[in-house]
Amino acid sequence: MITPEEAAPEDAASDGCILPVERPALTGDEAFEGINASVTDFWRFAMSDLRMNNARGYLAEFLVARALGLDDVQRVEWDAYDLLVDDRIRVEVKSSAYPQAWEQPRLQRPVSFTLRSHPAPSPRSRFSEIRGKRRDQPCRVVGVVVD
Repeated sequence: MITPEEAAPEDAASDGCILPVERPALTGDEAFEGINASVTDFWRFAMSDLRMNNARGYLAEFLVARALGLDDVQRVEWDAYDLLVDDRIRVEVKSSAYPQAWEQPRLQRPVSFTLRSHPAPSPRSRFSEIRGKRRDQPCRVVGVVVD
């Protein structure tokens, strides 16, 4: 179990943001305390249907990462881009599909995506490292979009 001190250590960034503690990647064998369940059991519960919008997006990012030779990368939630290739090419992965995980009266048109400029989702995201701009200053931060 993670203690409050481990979750939010007292040393904050100079801008006052609480920095997340870096953790090693989970293997799936880790057990939860107090119940007979592992991280793999949770993954099976939460991600077993790849038609779900969030799972499909994670799968798309995973497949693109592997296709680009990024075998040991972990996704960063709410970052300014999805993947970084050769420490210089920022990749955004988009995913949509006709089949959904719920009953539909007919197939819906998949979502289409635009490449509008937008502010960084987090003041501590890699966005600020790339552009050196304030969070509220929109700009396009990716170099490649995979749709």
